[in-house]
Amino acid sequence: MVATPVIPSSVVALLTRFCRLSAERKRSMLAAGIKMVTFLVAPGELCLRSSNWSMPRESTYPGFYTFRASLDFGEDPIYRHIDPPTAFQLELNRLANFRITRFEHPNRSIHVFYAEDRTDKGDARFFVRAFVRQADVYASPSDTTAVSIPEAERTFVACLDALETARCDRRFRRTDFNHLFLHLIPRVPIDVDDVEAICTRIFHRFSSRCWRLRIFMVEIKVHVEKMGPKPLRFILFNPTGHSLRVEGYIEHGDRLLSLDSSDPGHLHGTPVDEPYQVLNRIQRRRVVAQTLETTYVYDYQELFTKALHEQWRRYSQERLLGGFRRHKIPLKLLTCTELILRDEDDEESDLIETNRPPGENEIGMVAWRYTFFTPEYPLGRDAIVIANDITYLSGSFGPREDRLFAKASQLARTLGIPRIYIAANSGARIGLADELRHVFRVEWIDAQDPSRGFQYLYLEAADKLRYEDELGMVRTRDLGNGKYALVDIYGAEDGIGVENLMGSARIAAETSAAYNDCFTITYVAARCVGIGAYLVRLGQRVIQRDHNAPIILTGYSALNKLLGREVYTSHEQLGGTKIMYPNGVTHLRVPNDYEGVRAILGWLSFVPRIQGERPPMIDSIDSVGREVDYDLRSENEDVRFAIEGKWIGPFAMESPSNVSINATTGVAPVISTLAASGPLSSNADGAGAESKQRTRSRGGSQGAPLVTTSVASTSAYALARPPVKHARSLGTETGGAASGASDVAATSATGASMKGGAPRHDEDAHAASDLVENASNAAPSTEGTREAPPPFGMTRSPLWTSSTIEWNSMDSSSVGALGASPPHSPDLSVYSPYEGGSPPLPLMTSETLALNDTSGLRVGSPLLHAGDAFSATNGKANALTNLGSASRSQLVQNGQLGFASANNNNNNPNNNVAGVSLNNAGAGHPSHIANGSAALAPYASSTITADNQGYVFLAGLFDRHSFRETLAGWAKSVVVGRARLGGIPVGVVAAQTVTTEKVIPPDPAAPDSREVREQQAGQVWYPDSSFKTAQCIRDFDREGLPLFILANWRGFSGGARDMFQEVLKFGAEIVDALRVYSKPVFVYIPPGGELRGGAWVVLDTAINPRYIEMYADESARGGVLEPAGTVDIKFRTRDLLKTMQRLLRFGEPKLDPDHGQASHSASASSETVPLQKCSARTATGDKANTTGGSSGSLVATTATENNLNAFEGEVRLPQEQALVPIFRQIAMAFADLHDTPGRMQHKRAIRRIVSWRTSRTFFYWRLRRRLAEEELRSRVLLADPELSPPELDALLRKWARAHDPALEGDVYDLDDPSVVQWLEDELDTQLERRLHKLREARAARQAIALTADAPEALVAAVERSLVQMDEEGRAEWLRTLSARLESASVNLDDISASVSDANTATRRLSGRGLLRRILG
Repeated sequence: MVATPVIPSSVVALLTRFCRLSAERKRSMLAAGIKMVTFLVAPGELCLRSSNWSMPRESTYPGFYTFRASLDFGEDPIYRHIDPPTAFQLELNRLANFRITRFEHPNRSIHVFYAEDRTDKGDARFFVRAFVRQADVYASPSDTTAVSIPEAERTFVACLDALETARCDRRFRRTDFNHLFLHLIPRVPIDVDDVEAICTRIFHRFSSRCWRLRIFMVEIKVHVEKMGPKPLRFILFNPTGHSLRVEGYIEHGDRLLSLDSSDPGHLHGTPVDEPYQVLNRIQRRRVVAQTLETTYVYDYQELFTKALHEQWRRYSQERLLGGFRRHKIPLKLLTCTELILRDEDDEESDLIETNRPPGENEIGMVAWRYTFFTPEYPLGRDAIVIANDITYLSGSFGPREDRLFAKASQLARTLGIPRIYIAANSGARIGLADELRHVFRVEWIDAQDPSRGFQYLYLEAADKLRYEDELGMVRTRDLGNGKYALVDIYGAEDGIGVENLMGSARIAAETSAAYNDCFTITYVAARCVGIGAYLVRLGQRVIQRDHNAPIILTGYSALNKLLGREVYTSHEQLGGTKIMYPNGVTHLRVPNDYEGVRAILGWLSFVPRIQGERPPMIDSIDSVGREVDYDLRSENEDVRFAIEGKWIGPFAMESPSNVSINATTGVAPVISTLAASGPLSSNADGAGAESKQRTRSRGGSQGAPLVTTSVASTSAYALARPPVKHARSLGTETGGAASGASDVAATSATGASMKGGAPRHDEDAHAASDLVENASNAAPSTEGTREAPPPFGMTRSPLWTSSTIEWNSMDSSSVGALGASPPHSPDLSVYSPYEGGSPPLPLMTSETLALNDTSGLRVGSPLLHAGDAFSATNGKANALTNLGSASRSQLVQNGQLGFASANNNNNNPNNNVAGVSLNNAGAGHPSHIANGSAALAPYASSTITADNQGYVFLAGLFDRHSFRETLAGWAKSVVVGRARLGGIPVGVVAAQTVTTEKVIPPDPAAPDSREVREQQAGQVWYPDSSFKTAQCIRDFDREGLPLFILANWRGFSGGARDMFQEVLKFGAEIVDALRVYSKPVFVYIPPGGELRGGAWVVLDTAINPRYIEMYADESARGGVLEPAGTVDIKFRTRDLLKTMQRLLRFGEPKLDPDHGQASHSASASSETVPLQKCSARTATGDKANTTGGSSGSLVATTATENNLNAFEGEVRLPQEQALVPIFRQIAMAFADLHDTPGRMQHKRAIRRIVSWRTSRTFFYWRLRRRLAEEELRSRVLLADPELSPPELDALLRKWARAHDPALEGDVYDLDDPSVVQWLEDELDTQLERRLHKLREARAARQAIALTADAPEALVAAVERSLVQMDEEGRAEWLRTLSARLESASVNLDDISASVSDANTATRRLSGRGLLRRILG
């Protein structure tokens, strides 16, 4: 900062003396009408002559000093160094309402003034004023549109710099509502709209800095040639920090007129030179709120309006690009009516609506009835908004605030509409009787020594007469001598003590009831203390701002006093987001109030308009007919990808077709094997992407040309990514005989990759580069490859495998980035990239060995995941076999992988793999072995759609971009949130499959405490995750959302610590929550998932048979224990040895001399062969075996019953030991067959087996059917509540058959689309007629029952009804009744033949007799 030289006071004194010294001169100037004299001074020369003081060379700019006649020709400091014409241009006369202190700034073109309100009300602000002498316009070269005025922008930035410098001056206190004025003196040759756009663009560009400097208003005066001599003014102001307003005016004479007559601004019609006004009431309150870093309560209406506009804009844009009809943004987005109490002091006062101006509230609580016009409800949806006014007594709760809060909340419950609470308070109000503060007296123990203490407080006789006898504010005790000791102080005002706590209890109970009766959500915009914190928790759904919005019970200073030392330094340590987000109190955290409002509206988009209605449905941009692309069984993959999909890439694109894509994964170099006959499919790597990929916006590529990866070949190839540590050995295996391919092309990029956010080690990078070099030498090189740059805002972590694909441009009707389905092929799913051939041999690593069976799924996958590994050599598919309990990486390194080949028909892609999926004992996955049968390989998209940046989206189960996760910081082993399925809102609960970390922060109050980090394994319910699951299920139920549970739990964690932390109690709460759930619940065991033990129990359909349905994928498993555990208990070593004897009874097996394993010919693979054992060993035989003479043979013996005795104990022979691992695998396969989905369905544990690939379509139609059925059921039960569930089911089936005779039996149970069509037709056309008949039938039954039980009561009811009718209606009713009763009496004789005499008498009484009674 350049220091401004101080002008010597002698200069001003000399000029003042010159003006005032001569009285004659003063009279002459006044007589001539001179009101102002300006001196132009060369300060260096003058100072040198006057005081022998020289100024720096750079400070010798001439100075201007102005002396006014109104000041007795004293200097006006405002005009110092401003020549009079310039002062006129800067309109300094408009600062008349303020006391001005000039801040000297080096730049003479910029003038900074510190202004204070002359009324001393605390209004202080800076006025920064500047003029622009050059107004050259920069236009766009393409369309000559005016883009900017560079000199104006430069001056604007210089003004910001000057203001920032002035705010650092300690002479000035904190300022708000600062003002910036720019005057463009030259005329600009552009249109008015262009000028407005340029001004708005400048303000937008520097809006964050303007808000930080508290610039409330920017005023720009400009002369436009086309407007003639009338200058324009543009007022840009941002009162809330989130909503920019632009108002344009033209100077017409001495008045300002709005450019937009339909929406005139707030300065319309005011004088041009009107002085700037001091802060009004609402502005002062706004300043107080902004000082507390929150938004003033009446400004939230603007934030909601802006958020609604953004919501509509994105909704319309997405659907327009997706091929839907255009959705216009409504002209009216929000209507607001304030709710006030008719009498704020009356306990029973009612709410009334008012449209009073903002800021007129006299209590610290405000309530409105908002009507939001949202994309889900274009005609509007209502909500009650309740907010603390933190500018009134710090937002504390008193009796009047409590009454308004309770009444508004009760209104929300009565109407069944959402209740939104914006919390910013200081807890229950603390008060004292101020009227007694200055009148009470103290009775000292020793009046001469007050330090000895006092006896009591008292009032004198005059004060007692006034405050007790007249006002009733106190209760005293007469002590004589004119002293009345104070016993109780009641106070004159309500709300200074315990009554505040009573009101707090009232609103706490009201909030608890509101959570059950309507949708409640709370946004914590500032601090919440005491009862404010409890209201936040009782409302359950909490959105908290990241900074300066703690949720606390008491302040940190009070805790420090309690502890006796300074422990805590801020409220954030007690209840900030670092505390409340990880512990599950806060569901979402946001950076500012605007994002908080957006989060509220986003949450409301999943909630029905009125409690009990169907969830809001919208047009989905994601086709319901598409299949699920993402493979859930990938190792170390976040389950969120299965829910919302995953971006993978980038692909490097060289040309529109036959582009060789060279990329790497974010974990390790990808080595892919290529056959000469066909291209290589894409491999999607998932590790390392996580949250950045999940939240990555694709807005930048919308509307851009799309490219599609299409694979058309006779062979299909899957890719694998090996760990770097095995790169050298894998490179040898890949290029050697193990792969069975003569030509192998392996490409990889060896940049610095990341795994889990950690950089690769140098040795890993060297190994990777060596592997690439070896592969390149063994295969033809791929030319023309390049690496695409990552898209904006993303790191290069999710890089890709190398492959050769064909890029085809697509029109707008083809598959796009928004997920529209491509046309289907009649023979092959368009989502499978494989049309035939055998898959190649994958790399044998711990990453690619199979874990789960893939029976029933299509061949091919964009990912070679942990659950699918296979190889093919010359058209023969090889199944991998895991040996014993050796680790997979050891098997790879030691070359101990065995292969069992089988011939397959290459024309059928589903017959290419004779799969043997291996058990991952470490992860607890079962071994799914299907010997002798062709297991189907994994699935994938046939058309992979990439955007213009080379990224591909693998779609998940739910609609794209629809998942909104909550409680992400708490209990991370369970993922919960809300999503859409075909546009239908649903709640989602999913088990996390990767290991998560739980962090317990240290307590500053306990010096010995340390941060604790606990690792929590996936697929396990812990105490916190169990509680999270139960709580979210309750939330979803109260929001009226259907529930999807992706069930992949192995059970509950039952360790000592977890049992102590009440895992049993929280697990039971899951049952409690599901038992009363009132919407459809779909429990789905996903591919490779398992549901075991107690985890199955808490989710079973028996808990809520009406609403819970269970499904499973073909590769899912369910049972009491995992196969390994079952084998340990039910198939022990003794049973294994018995099985050996039974299966190896005939023939003569041969033992492998190298590995000690029995081998069999292919023709005898299904035969049983005897195990040859030595019943007795001789020393010679033992010696021979020791020397190796007969080490490879077994001595044949006859299999007798005595041979079985050798199997009753432990393994005795080396040959037995060699076979135990194989038979253990057999036992595990046998046990695993008891946990298959087929057995689950056979035992009716699940309703149906649903393939993951087609699950989206199935669940969409099933969900629509269940919702329509429940709506129909509820309306039927309203008409006739006496119907039992079986009777209601039979009635619905009867109506369905009447609509379509084909809808019966299994067709009715399984054909969901047809039933949905009938249900929707029924709800639209026939339902009211049927319900009318049901009501008539019910009324008839009730009348008959009443006739039998109390006929006199029926007569009385009819008589009372007749009395209440008018004359015409009564006559018509009697005629109808008479005709029907006469008709009924004719048939009484026929009826009496089949009924008893008593019944006949009753019927006659209700016939002629009843009519006679009524008619007299």
